Amino acid sequence: SRVWQHSEIMEKIKGLPLGIPIFSNGADAIYILTGRSASFIPSKVVDAPSPQVNDSYLFELARMQSQLESREGVLVFFNKLAWRWYLPSEDELKEQLTLRPLAIETDGIIYKVVSKR
Repeated sequence: SRVWQHSEIMEKIKGLPLGIPIFSNGADAIYILTGRSASFIPSKVVDAPSPQVNDSYLFELARMQSQLESREGVLVFFNKLAWRWYLPSEDELKEQLTLRPLAIETDGIIYKVVSKR
């Protein structure tokens, strides 16, 4: 859609260093529009149509945090993807991770994950 093609955050993503890990609630859109590989933020449920809780969620979140810290990656959160109820909200991520904004745009935010140590 036109909204995605003119996304301010997508333009910022294009300028990120190559090879860094990117996690997002819009990993598919990132790949389609920038050609950059991105992974989804861990899901709170096992399978999106089902409400079965993902028992590995906290482990997967810790693994994502470790990857982002050790490889200087980023977490990209698009604020227009509220229909992905199975992924954690921005507020939930802020509660569970120490996030520092790198770029704030009208369609989302790029965060650096900072170590709690």
